[in-house]
Amino acid sequence: MIRIGLLMAAGTAALLPLAAFAVEPPSSIRRFRSDTVVEPDGRAVQTWHMEIAVNNDAVARREAQQGVVYSDGVETIELVEGYTLKPDGRRLPVTPGAVRTQLAPGSPNLPEYTSRKQVVAVLPDVAGGDVLSLTWRRTIHHPVFPGQFAFTGLFPRAVPWDDAESVISVPEGVTLATEAYGPEHTEADEGGRHIHRWNWSAPALASDPAVLSPLDRAPRIFASTFSDWPEFGHAYAGLIAPKTEVTPRIQALADQVAAGAADRREEAKRLYEWVSRRVRWVAIYVGDGAFVPHAADEVLANGYGDCKDQVVLLVALLHARGIAAEPVLVNLGPTYTFSGVPTLTAFNHVITYLPEWDLYADTTAGGAPFGTVPAAGIRQAYPARDRRRCGAGPHDGGTAGPRHRAPEHHHAAGTERARDRRKRDRDGRTLRHDVASTCQPGDGARRRARRGRAAARVEPARPGRDQPGTAGPHRAGVPRVCPLHA
Repeated sequence: MIRIGLLMAAGTAALLPLAAFAVEPPSSIRRFRSDTVVEPDGRAVQTWHMEIAVNNDAVARREAQQGVVYSDGVETIELVEGYTLKPDGRRLPVTPGAVRTQLAPGSPNLPEYTSRKQVVAVLPDVAGGDVLSLTWRRTIHHPVFPGQFAFTGLFPRAVPWDDAESVISVPEGVTLATEAYGPEHTEADEGGRHIHRWNWSAPALASDPAVLSPLDRAPRIFASTFSDWPEFGHAYAGLIAPKTEVTPRIQALADQVAAGAADRREEAKRLYEWVSRRVRWVAIYVGDGAFVPHAADEVLANGYGDCKDQVVLLVALLHARGIAAEPVLVNLGPTYTFSGVPTLTAFNHVITYLPEWDLYADTTAGGAPFGTVPAAGIRQAYPARDRRRCGAGPHDGGTAGPRHRAPEHHHAAGTERARDRRKRDRDGRTLRHDVASTCQPGDGARRRARRGRAAARVEPARPGRDQPGTAGPHRAGVPRVCPLHA
């Protein structure tokens, strides 16, 4: 099933398959049009039309079912029109009974319960040489950030794009920050609205090894009404702050767990270990639950929660003991650069930062000792030597995009050696950055870092280093990332 790479703030990722083709690809995007109308309150309606040419019967059988995933309670999806176009010009429409709503695909082995669903359209009599034509409409009724809009569009190179256009219109007076890699961008004022238009066409790549995330290598579009990463950080912190309220129950638990501790760090360690051991990982995503945690008191009562739920509980417990703690949005995948335009697609995990000791804590890490994150969780990261300061150091060599220093990573039963390998483009931006880690004798294991972390709130650019026309390590206007603050 071909899934178009269009993501909005209230939506979920749906990417084209990223296979490589040494010969003519078995399918192509003959025509693609996306039109998104944004309202001042952040609500939006996106209508997109796509025509998929299938070149053989095997692909026809695979592509004859087309689906779109959405988050129930936040947005709705409807099939406006669908049909199979035969080589002789006949149109065979999708009947109402061939459009079904079902639970979104997922892993039955994960304790994850979600309101995400998908609408699936079954196209009739599909064979090699046909064209599948579908028009969908997504309506965001309840944006995650009221009054804000964010969008990511991807055009993966695994299939040819003959003619693609994406349009976003915003009301006059609403500023939409944009960034594009590949697609051509134009702007115009029409009928009291400001129109952003991107056009793209390209053949499929002969080989796409997929070492990097599509967010790093695919032609892509970023658009957001957030002016910069600090505004994004403040907005997300505003969603989380009410969830970290210190209730009498949380205060009593914090006092009980910390009783008799030798010092404040020992208190923090005990609270971290309590959450790690007593709160099991279970994700319940209903409405905006994929982005907004449950209240700490609710997580405590349930005894389970996902990463952000566990973070708000740990933060509340630490606050109950007068210990500063902050949520940090991170990315665990092979994504090595962020756009200068803030969107939620940059992050997929949340951990805790304790500024008093400049350390990170991940209660979902399966028993990682306090003050460490497991080596298997580090790939997209700066080496451990860059821990001491927020943002990039002089050795970063001009890498672009918001990021945080990497959490220190090592295994409890051994020591850690890190090897930093980077490949850069002509402008000095990191194209590939591997941090390979090896646990020395002590646990008898050798581990290779496979994933990474890049963090979530930005600190302002510093005069003389990050401003236009200066020789600082960052592109002008691209912020650096630190923990979230309200």
